[in-house]
Formats: sequence, C-alpha cells, structure tokens
Amino acid sequence: MKLFDRKLITILAIGLVTGAIMLRLGPQESLDARFYYTADEAKTYLQSLDHTRTGVYFFTEILDLLFLATYSAALYLCLGRLYPDRKWTTAVALLPGAFDFFETSSILYALWHSTDVGALGIVTCLKWCFAAIAVGAISFRLIQLNFRRV
Repeated sequence: MKLFDRKLITILAIGLVTGAIMLRLGPQESLDARFYYTADEAKTYLQSLDHTRTGVYFFTEILDLLFLATYSAALYLCLGRLYPDRKWTTAVALLPGAFDFFETSSILYALWHSTDVGALGIVTCLKWCFAAIAVGAISFRLIQLNFRRV
C-alpha cells in the first residue's frame, strides 16, 4: 500500500504553506485555535479587536477555508487508503472540516457584521474532538501496519 503519492504530497504542501501564513499573520488567541470558549469569551475577544486586527483576522479566516479544504482532503485520502474497506472513514475524515467550515463561516459573518457568535465554542470543540479521532485512527493504523512488518 502506497500512502503518499503526488496528490497527497501536493495537498499537504498547500496545507503547510497556508497554515504557516495563517500562523504568521493571524491574531493571537484566535477563536478557532482554542479548544473551547464561551459566548461571553468570544464576545469579549471580538470586541477587543481594533479595525486593523479585525481585517487581519478576516483575511486569516479566508485562508482557513483553503486550509480546512486541504486537511479534509488529506484526511480523506489517508483514511481511505489505510482503511479501504471501511465506510466510516469518509465521515471521520470530513467531520472536522465540516465543523471547521461552520465555525469559520460564523466567525467571518461575525467579523463582517459585528455580531456575536453565540455558542460557537461547542462547534469549535467538536472540530477538535473529531480531528483528534481522525488523527488517532491514522496513527493507530500506521502503528498496526508497522507491527505487522516486524
């Protein structure tokens, strides 16, 4: 089984470059980088942003749309190759990105319209939980395959 091919390497490279740009430009303590936050914490954070920082955050959220597409594609390809006969891999691969898309879209809307994000922290938490499940499934299978070679 060949896990890494040109398609996956290209997707990973785009994701790494996009992620690096986001880390370099993005605001500190952004909502999407947190594991969880309350509605009040989100409101306080968004209200603390001046005009320039709001613009930078908006731009990094646009980049996040590309980033979530790349990591979703990478998870989909990896899980599909590591578990070829399992139907659950599609859901596990795409759920983090789906929650991230909802989160990012909501933050973009809140930044554009100066509104609150409500209970979005729950969605952010679900994104991180399902991302951990996906990475855990990949790690488990890679370890399992490595032990079979020994």
